[in-house]
Amino acid sequence: MNQGKDVYTLMRETHLPEALNVGESYGKLTWSVRGICEGYAGWFDMNPATMYEVPASAVYADITRLAGEARLKALTALRERCRNTNERGWLDYSIRLTYLRPHEASVH
Repeated sequence: MNQGKDVYTLMRETHLPEALNVGESYGKLTWSVRGICEGYAGWFDMNPATMYEVPASAVYADITRLAGEARLKALTALRERCRNTNERGWLDYSIRLTYLRPHEASVH
């Protein structure tokens, strides 16, 4: 962060020393890196759509409905290669949410 790297670069470049690497069956190092960055830098993710109290789905219903179809394909592909129990749970939840409320799911 002090070198001006964005959160995604830090998530890709941060690795634990082998002695501390216990696997990621329960959590993910990248999630912790992101949490630390957000804790120090704040919540703003540089996406103007997240600055407002009204979700994008309330304003762009047609776009979010179409994006929900693409979201479902992406979530399903991620689920197929997932090896992490927490990640799998969140993917399953998001897939169910996309089926139930496609107009809301693409903004989560």
